[in-house]
Amino acid sequence: MIAACDATVVDSPAHTFCKVRTAGFGEKVQTMSEQLTSCNADSSNIEQDYFRSVANAVKRGDHDAQLCYIEGDFKGGTSEQDVSVYQVEASHYANEAFERGDWRIATLLETTGSSLGHSGNWLRFLSIDVPVGTRATVYRMNRLLKLGAVGDYAAKLDRMAERGGLSANEVADADTWALNTYQKYFVNSPRLTEAPKACALQD
Repeated sequence: MIAACDATVVDSPAHTFCKVRTAGFGEKVQTMSEQLTSCNADSSNIEQDYFRSVANAVKRGDHDAQLCYIEGDFKGGTSEQDVSVYQVEASHYANEAFERGDWRIATLLETTGSSLGHSGNWLRFLSIDVPVGTRATVYRMNRLLKLGAVGDYAAKLDRMAERGGLSANEVADADTWALNTYQKYFVNSPRLTEAPKACALQD
């Protein structure tokens, strides 16, 4: 816009009008740029604070924080070392969640590979016995959740069960795994009337 003023005839009414309208425009742009830079810095600090808060709560044995940590919704303020630590510790917490019959771990592991790719969550780095994001794992978790579900949620899980791309043997193995896992860890867990929210620390 300022460059457009220079294209007008100097001292002409149009030139004068343009200069008046754009007076201080450069300073405003500079101020806005500084504010945006500050916002970006604040955003990074918020992400870092969230990560550190979750990590600290995890070390205190907070199960809610552990599920949020496993979910790995960390968008900034972290390092490669943080990711390396996550791969070890999150796997440990995931196994513990299964052992205490926490339905939220099944909800997390029901996440599809495409959803993981779009979200960028660290969950995709999780290393446990069931590979994260595969069709077989998604189907396993669906069947496990179904064993604990009642009412409309149970019917919804049946509708969502996706066997496409799985062989008959893979389906049978998944059904067997779900039943064995349910009987071993989840048989005394509360019944499910809706999908459990994995991370209680987020809206």
